[in-house]
Amino acid sequence: MAYIVDLTLVMQNLFWLTGGQHVASRRLIKLSFKAYYESETKARAHGMIAKLVKEKNLFAPGARDAIVEKIVETINRHRIDPMEMIRLKDRLGPYDPSAPDEPWAPLPSG
Repeated sequence: MAYIVDLTLVMQNLFWLTGGQHVASRRLIKLSFKAYYESETKARAHGMIAKLVKEKNLFAPGARDAIVEKIVETINRHRIDPMEMIRLKDRLGPYDPSAPDEPWAPLPSG
């Protein structure tokens, strides 16, 4: 569940950063991941998921529907704040999609 939520919210960050107009570069992908990884949003989303896992029998009949509903609810409740993305874009500075891309570097684990 956490992977689905994390991927969806990181992709949302990426869409905001590209404005839906630029090619997703390694720089923007890494920034999207870093912004989510360091955010309170990640901690809150994972807290909701952990609570569900403790409270529900995930193998009970109908549990799959409850899990999908919780994934959707978690994503909807933790959508990125537009003001946070504006600050992130300001931190990024001007972006030239035609500039050479940067190399991949190891990402933090956790």
